[in-house]
Amino acid sequence: MRSSPETLAIAAGSVTAAIASYYLSKTISKYGAKGFVRLIWEGDHLEPNVREAWDALDGLEANAVPREEKRLEKVEIAIETARLNSVDGSDDQILEQYPQIKKDLSMVSYRLDKVAAEVDSVQSHGNVEVKRRKKHLSHTLVGMMERADTLIASCGGGIK
Repeated sequence: MRSSPETLAIAAGSVTAAIASYYLSKTISKYGAKGFVRLIWEGDHLEPNVREAWDALDGLEANAVPREEKRLEKVEIAIETARLNSVDGSDDQILEQYPQIKKDLSMVSYRLDKVAAEVDSVQSHGNVEVKRRKKHLSHTLVGMMERADTLIASCGGGIK
């Protein structure tokens, strides 16, 4: 018969082995065998080129898209204020009457195009998650571009 500390050590070792194998199998199923080895060896489950793409999308998602969303909202507020201040209630000439709104709207449209080009320039390197994130960001930007185009059309036409 074994002593109590010996039994306790065997039990603790068994529990530790069970927990380790559980986390090992979860990690391998999540990242695959190559990703698991890369995680252990390099500290990151992604290949360096995929990590670079991932970080680029993180930067755009965290900084550029919210910044342009705020700018678009400011222009929408300025246009709504101009509509409320309009004597005749007509939207047709807002951009002509308020050149600063026209300038701000054209800059937002330009910046949205620029951010969309940055998203398009990120290479996915065959990674499904990078492709999914690019598609999501592109969809968000298209929605913002449509809002800007609607404002341009409703306020008196094209911007030169």
